[in-house]
Amino acid sequence: MTDTKEQLSLRLCHYADYFFVTAAVSLYAAWLTGQIFRDQNLLTAYCFYIPSPCTAGLFLVIVLYSWRKRYRRICVISLILLALPSLFVIGVENRWTPPDYAHGADKPLRLIHWNIRWGRDGWEGIAAELRKHKADICILSEVPYQDSEGKHYTYLPLKATGRDFAIRNIADRLGSGYTASRIDTMAIFARGALENGRWLAKNKGFMGYSVIWNYQGKKLNLFAVDMPSGIFVERDPLLRKIVSWIERDKADIAVGDFNAPRRSKALSPLPEGFVHAYDAAGLGWSYTWPVPCPVYAIDQCILGTRIVPLQYALNSTGYSDHRHQVLDFYIKEQ
Repeated sequence: MTDTKEQLSLRLCHYADYFFVTAAVSLYAAWLTGQIFRDQNLLTAYCFYIPSPCTAGLFLVIVLYSWRKRYRRICVISLILLALPSLFVIGVENRWTPPDYAHGADKPLRLIHWNIRWGRDGWEGIAAELRKHKADICILSEVPYQDSEGKHYTYLPLKATGRDFAIRNIADRLGSGYTASRIDTMAIFARGALENGRWLAKNKGFMGYSVIWNYQGKKLNLFAVDMPSGIFVERDPLLRKIVSWIERDKADIAVGDFNAPRRSKALSPLPEGFVHAYDAAGLGWSYTWPVPCPVYAIDQCILGTRIVPLQYALNSTGYSDHRHQVLDFYIKEQ
C-alpha cells in the first residue's frame, strides 16, 4: 500500500525534524569540546569559536519548536542541553553585577580602541563618536590607506599625493591637541607625545607595536595589537607571543583587535599582575563583534600593574561592525 501525498509529506517533515535535531546535537558536542580544550590546537579552536549565545539560542528554538510539535522527549532533552551554554553566557562569559569600582583620580584618563572597518560607514560619524567620548588617546584598527580622491587602498602604500587622507579625515575632525601616528593599518591619536615607537611584529596581518605615551608628566607603555582574522590561522602561538612581550616589557596597556576570544588559553589566565579590563571594571554583554548582534569577545584591553581601572564600557554604533572599548583609568604613582 503506497502512502498518500499527505502521509509522505508528514513523513518527510518528521525526517527533516530529526535530521535538524541530530545536526544540532552534533554542533553541541563540538561546542562542548571547544569549551573543554579551547584553542589548544587548530581543530579544537574551530570548536571553541562556536559562539555560546548561538548554541544557547539554537537549543531554545528547538525547545519551543518541539514543545509546539509535541515531541516531548526531544523537548526535555533539549531543555537539559540548553542549560550549559546558557550558564556560560550568563555566568562565565559575561558579568551582571557591578565590579568594585576604584576611586582616587580627580580627572581620570580615557582610552578608546575601535576597529572602524576601513571607514566604510563614514568618517564624519566615526569622528563624531570619538569626539563625543573626549578620549585622551584613541587607538584605531582597520584604518585604510586613502588617496586625495577618497579611494581606499587598504593594504597598499599611499598613492597619488602621498598624503594620508584617512588620518587627516579623523585628525581634522577631532580638533587640535592630538598627536597622530599611523602604524600600518592601525593609528593612534593622543594628547601629549608618542615616543620610542617600535615594531614587535609585522607579518601577514599580525602586528604588535610598542610606544611610550607621554602625557601630563606621566609615561605609559602602550602595546597596540592587531591579529589576522583568517579562519585557517592558528591563533594560540601568536597570542602567546603577545603575552610574552607584555610580560617581558611590563606593558601598562595592551589593546587592539585580537581576533581571538578573551577566554583563549593564552589569555586566560594572564600572567600574574595583568588583568582584562572587562574582568576588572566591565559590566554586561562582553561580546564585541559583529554589530548589531555581537557574539564574539575578540577586541581586548589588558592592563598592567600600574593601571587602576575606574570603568570599562563597550558601545555599539552604526559606524562599524565592532563595538568600541572605552576605558577610564589612572596611573599609580611608583
